[in-house]
Amino acid sequence: MACIRGGWPGAHRAPGRSCTSRAHSNLRRKTPHDHVLAVEGAVRLSRVRIRNFRSLWSDGSEYAVDVALADAGNYFAGPNNAGKSNVFRALELALATDPPRFDEAKDRPDHEVGSNCSIVLDFDMGQEALSSGDLVGTLARMAHVYERAVGAGPTFAEEGRLVHHVQFSAAGARAEKILAKGAGAKAKRGDKLDQLLAQFHRVVQFVDVRSGESLESMMKRGFREILGSVLKEKFASALAKAEVKQKEFRAELSDGVLKPLAEDIRERVARYIPDLKAVELVPAVGTVDEAIVGSSYELTDAAKTALEQKGTGVRGAVLLTLMSLIAEASRRAVVFAIEEPESFLHPGRHRALGRALEQFTKRPDVTLLVTTHSPFIFAADAKSRVFSVSKTDAGQTRIQAGSPDQLADRARRLLMESPLPSLLDLAGSIPADSQALVVEGESDRAYVELAARKLGKPLHGISVVACAGASDAALKALLLGDLIGRERVFALLDADEAGKSAKAILVEKLKTAKFQGGQVLLYSETVGEDGVPVEAEDLFPESLVQGFLKVNPQWMVEYQRGKRRAHIGLSKEGKAPFCAWLESNVTVEQLGRWNELIEELVARAAVAREKRKAAAAEELPGGRAPDRSGRGS
Repeated sequence: MACIRGGWPGAHRAPGRSCTSRAHSNLRRKTPHDHVLAVEGAVRLSRVRIRNFRSLWSDGSEYAVDVALADAGNYFAGPNNAGKSNVFRALELALATDPPRFDEAKDRPDHEVGSNCSIVLDFDMGQEALSSGDLVGTLARMAHVYERAVGAGPTFAEEGRLVHHVQFSAAGARAEKILAKGAGAKAKRGDKLDQLLAQFHRVVQFVDVRSGESLESMMKRGFREILGSVLKEKFASALAKAEVKQKEFRAELSDGVLKPLAEDIRERVARYIPDLKAVELVPAVGTVDEAIVGSSYELTDAAKTALEQKGTGVRGAVLLTLMSLIAEASRRAVVFAIEEPESFLHPGRHRALGRALEQFTKRPDVTLLVTTHSPFIFAADAKSRVFSVSKTDAGQTRIQAGSPDQLADRARRLLMESPLPSLLDLAGSIPADSQALVVEGESDRAYVELAARKLGKPLHGISVVACAGASDAALKALLLGDLIGRERVFALLDADEAGKSAKAILVEKLKTAKFQGGQVLLYSETVGEDGVPVEAEDLFPESLVQGFLKVNPQWMVEYQRGKRRAHIGLSKEGKAPFCAWLESNVTVEQLGRWNELIEELVARAAVAREKRKAAAAEELPGGRAPDRSGRGS
């Protein structure tokens, strides 16, 4: 074990050379491509503890989140609003170069808690960190000296560890420190701590990508500077030459053009202003650094297009590529926090995306954390870890750790085992000129078909697909859209929380090939009751439902709904008998709302068919129909 005393120590310090300059001199290693590789040492985030931040709260002194991270990918999977993003926002507060302010209204838990918000992050630096002659070695030695100044015992740095702590007071004030082993939260404020924290942030770089975020948005949040610094490291030799050329260009422009022009202007103006002594024209030529940071991106396929004008899939792929470049070329340790990376890609590409993300972790100083809704993202690497995220009725986020075998495979089975074969059969059964109408359940399909038959308005060109609830309807709509064409799929959903959430996924949250708003309908659009969880039975007169329940009270349920104090409705078990009862008890006059809905469905299906025909015609020269005779024109 290295014995280090006094001020900031150096490793193999040469006379007249500081520790910092020695560390920097060891960073660059020439390769055939002449770019800078990673630092010799490696720093990786190994443990995350969070207490009393948003939904991550606890009643006692324990941490609401206490997770050990894997060396490979770390995947946080769970439903919307479970608290996955809150973990990443806490990391941003602790690690970002320019962290956001702690927002009392948003970041303080609604639940009454007994202690302040704390974020504790453990980093592994390696057993040889103290003797390393690079940036990590400098960090380890500074941490060791600081820890010894706080407490006299052994240090985390001797174990190759560093524990970073950020706390926010009741007033929202931020306090940051490095913890000393055996000293609890005790800190010693002063230059040593300030210099240690500065070195820590020089070594550790935080890169977060929010759900659906564009490259343009990330650039505004500082990603441009991070990318610029990596490019300067990777292409150091070429950039040095460019800087020489830039200075030569600036000098030639100034001496050869602007100075003579300025002198000519001075002579002319002096005729009117005799005491004018000089005019200077300063060239508006930026530095090479500014040129790198300010670069725009243009892509050429069929035509040259600015990146911001490309679709979300292309922009997302470019963003992923730039992150990969950072993972490969940055000489700093990188903590990637990526939210829902699958959102910009077709589901068929999710596996490839998962493999690409895992490549980030091939470097020992890269930490990868990902939130996802896709079971295909989880890597099969046994070193990766999946965390199941859920929320209690009290609004508290719970995180359960597991291996890919325990959690990822279970999640994959939900999507893969039974639906896909039946969906392939279903897609094949839908005529080429028909639309698929996805509904939540068998009773919904029975109601639609019964009403159409009773009204004498057959569902020409519409195949009704029954599902097992709103979530299953959203999934089937998505997968059917990929199999037969997104424009051929409509959905009809209950106006309850589950139905509205399913509509939001299809219409708003998909980043590529979203469903149009007119393709997803809620029953409330026919009934016209906002804020009430309208379902299919509400399209029948209430007196009709009451008549059925009068003779079948075993299927009656009473519950609170919307602004009404109580609502009498059908139980789940009573829906099939009610549908059978309707065959001989409902009249055409009682199907007024169903008449409006079916007319709307048929009209929308007809419009969609015409659009498809027009689009097919536009693909042919002159709008002609394809010649299938083989004779040509």
